[in-house]
Amino acid sequence: MPKPRRAKAESKPRLQSPVCKPCWELKYCPYGPMVEYFPLLGVTKTISLTAIRRRYRGIVRDVARGGYKKPGQMGELVRELEFFWPPRWEFLNQYRAEELQCNVFGHICPVFFTWEAFTETKAGRPHSRTIPRDMMLKVVRRDNSICQICFELVKDNEVQFDHVIPYSRGGPASVENLRLVHARCNKKKRDSLSEILDLR
Repeated sequence: MPKPRRAKAESKPRLQSPVCKPCWELKYCPYGPMVEYFPLLGVTKTISLTAIRRRYRGIVRDVARGGYKKPGQMGELVRELEFFWPPRWEFLNQYRAEELQCNVFGHICPVFFTWEAFTETKAGRPHSRTIPRDMMLKVVRRDNSICQICFELVKDNEVQFDHVIPYSRGGPASVENLRLVHARCNKKKRDSLSEILDLR
């Protein structure tokens, strides 16, 4: 009897837009329990967009018919309308859900839907590769001219500044997110997050 063919893995693009994820820097989720209103990673792999749209229409239809009258039912209604809102699932379906997942709750992080422009002002988080000179000096003084990767002295002609949370992953140009490194050490690190995330 011939062996069944394995289904070809669905190929989806990686998220390209730079996004601020506050929990990386603050070790605190500004959304708290609200994260539970967003798509759950396990569900995204087992439920289709058609089923999501059908469920959402069903909830709206039940409301129009006079359902959800008790206080407890109203709370459940709000939760279901938020959770099954189709545009969120349509957006999510474009990407690999694992990249958008909250490391604590398992739900998709709300930041990936609200984006950087909605979470902070440009003055609060300048998203640019340009590092002002005064910021460079602060980082050099703080790190005492020592490379923060290999911990050896950095000569003037070897100075580079590394974004701890990479620029390509939404890391800001700020004193807190910059560190002094050798050019060779910076090249090895590239845009890896292995130093700040448990990728086991």
